[in-house]
Amino acid sequence: MKPLLLILLLSAGVYATWYDYIAPHFPREMTLTNKNGDDISVTLIRRDEKNVYFRREGGPILHLYEIAQLNFLSRCKVKLYPRSQPKSVRSIDKERDDPAQMHLNSMYQEHVDRIKQLQLLNVKLNSVPSISTKQAIGHDIESLSAKINALIFRIEEFKYRYPHLISGNRKLDMIDMKKEESESTDKAFDLFKQLGN
Repeated sequence: MKPLLLILLLSAGVYATWYDYIAPHFPREMTLTNKNGDDISVTLIRRDEKNVYFRREGGPILHLYEIAQLNFLSRCKVKLYPRSQPKSVRSIDKERDDPAQMHLNSMYQEHVDRIKQLQLLNVKLNSVPSISTKQAIGHDIESLSAKINALIFRIEEFKYRYPHLISGNRKLDMIDMKKEESESTDKAFDLFKQLGN
């Protein structure tokens, strides 16, 4: 009778603690103690061979702590949980998951949009008969060209600061502002000559 009662109690204990200790899962709230005896309540996120990764209560920051610095009981608690690896680099979509890559992609898209605007202004400049309108469009072209050059500089600086990013295959060329200024003055002289004749 005693062995049967003992087996039933043992089975009930295993059944009651199966989810908490025998089949561990992440994330898991627990209290860890270091070798100095300091207790901390954490939410265990994962562990690897040497470190444990957790968040403190109410905090979004992921902390890292060496398992060897924990006391014996806390090391045993942590080692009940399986070692987990973060996402492999191959499974991460760098185009979508990296904020820096998304920012670089948006700057490339902004460059494409501004080049299209510049082309439209050039078409408009050639189709307008009024001198004052041409001058206004010329100023818009100069302003937009300066913005495009500043954007190209920002893109190149960003690529230098973050060399791991995937950059576009095309080379971005700066727009020569002096050349355009001389061309616009030449066009103005040609217009005055035409008006004089």
